[in-house]
Amino acid sequence: MRLGFFALVVLAVRIAVATGVLPNTGLYAFNSSMILGLFGFVCALLGGGLAIAARACLGRIWGRPAANEKDTELVTTGPYALVRHPLYSGLLFAILGSAIGQSVLWLLPLIVYGPYFIQGARREEKLLIDRFPDRYPAYMKRTKMLLPFVL
Repeated sequence: MRLGFFALVVLAVRIAVATGVLPNTGLYAFNSSMILGLFGFVCALLGGGLAIAARACLGRIWGRPAANEKDTELVTTGPYALVRHPLYSGLLFAILGSAIGQSVLWLLPLIVYGPYFIQGARREEKLLIDRFPDRYPAYMKRTKMLLPFVL
């Protein structure tokens, strides 16, 4: 829903640029490079695919508070073998792909959601450390939070 709001803002700016309402449209200009457009599309597609794969990997435990469920399992396979929060990673990568392929205006949701996702990931990790005190810290040591081998 929130990402849809940003899409509407980008569309409104696009219309304003096309009709000449906005002065100095260089900053708001949309990408016209076929190569950058294709690269951005591939990034957005891979990011969306990663988010979908992460959600599918969670299966029936999606949305359950890990700290309150007795039968909650720790998922460390599939995309979760690469990073601890592949759903967030995928969404951020898809937004970055939109910024590369369409317009720098897509950096707005990246700036808004990036810190929000990191804060949410840290909150989830505290719950998971409480729920899996032996296994989750070991999992944290062998995988990065959002970007494999980096972050």
